[in-house]
Amino acid sequence: MIRYLDRLKPSQILILAIVLAFAGMVLFFALEQIALADASTTQLKKLHFVRGFLATTIGVSFMWWVMRRKEAELVSWRDHFRKRLEEKTSELNIAIAEQHSQLERLEASNNALVNQREDFVLALKLRLMTPVQAIQTTLNHLIDGSYGELTEAQREIVELTVENNRDLDRLLMMLVALYRYQNGNFTIEKRKHKLIDLVDIKDDELLKAKKKNIILHVEKPNADVEIVCDIAETQRIISHLVDNAIKYARSSVSIVCEEREETATISVANDGPAIDPADMDSLFKRFFYVSNVGKYSPGTGVGLCLCAEIAKAHDGTLKCDSSEGKGARFTLSLPFGRQA
Repeated sequence: MIRYLDRLKPSQILILAIVLAFAGMVLFFALEQIALADASTTQLKKLHFVRGFLATTIGVSFMWWVMRRKEAELVSWRDHFRKRLEEKTSELNIAIAEQHSQLERLEASNNALVNQREDFVLALKLRLMTPVQAIQTTLNHLIDGSYGELTEAQREIVELTVENNRDLDRLLMMLVALYRYQNGNFTIEKRKHKLIDLVDIKDDELLKAKKKNIILHVEKPNADVEIVCDIAETQRIISHLVDNAIKYARSSVSIVCEEREETATISVANDGPAIDPADMDSLFKRFFYVSNVGKYSPGTGVGLCLCAEIAKAHDGTLKCDSSEGKGARFTLSLPFGRQA
């Protein structure tokens, strides 16, 4: 009987139950009216009890069957979802394994790249910087007359060569320093220094400004103001910014120091050509330089990137503001910090 019922649809079972219940009710009603017309009150009560019991039994049986079907459906859905969950879990595990494999390959590639950078830095130091410094020494001997007196024309050529060789030596040193900062191999020694010492203009910078008829205006801070920093690395930033400002200025360069709540700022401004706003986002990136006609001339694109890295190592920032007719202003912000 149960197997037969399982083959029926719920609507068919419902109709069957209603028919059976109705048939039973009709049967008992007919029995009550025809066969038991003269029955006593006690017999009628018994008949009503049997009829009620039958109706209740049919209803309970139908509810039991419905619950049984629903339970079977729930079990079926549970098994279905469990199977889908296992499939998705398996797919996720495969994807995670692939991601781990890709990360391992990426890490291996990154390690190889770091090693290549280290080899590059070593090559710069051993194969390029040493010969450049040897050439510089030889050129200095030539100028000093160690190999004989030079004519005026020869001296001009040698002095020009000396200047170009110094630029090359400075570029190589910046490249080595830049790769060290970007690879995390730098070491800075933070000590307490007078802020006024950071803006000490060097003689060669004064000479460059004098040759171009550039006026240098320096607003030095209070002599008692101190800041914690690596003074050599910080002065490298200031020196590079001043050198750039002199290079691109028309008539003047200004250096202004200011104290704020938690930082000290040093601004280096020039009245040269403006920097295009489109170039601002890439100004401090490695090997980027502004080269459009009428703007900053081509360069190596290393100096500003190195300055930004040094500022970052000091938990500071280096920003640029530029507008047409007002030149460019580079501002170094350094927190007062604590001594290491």
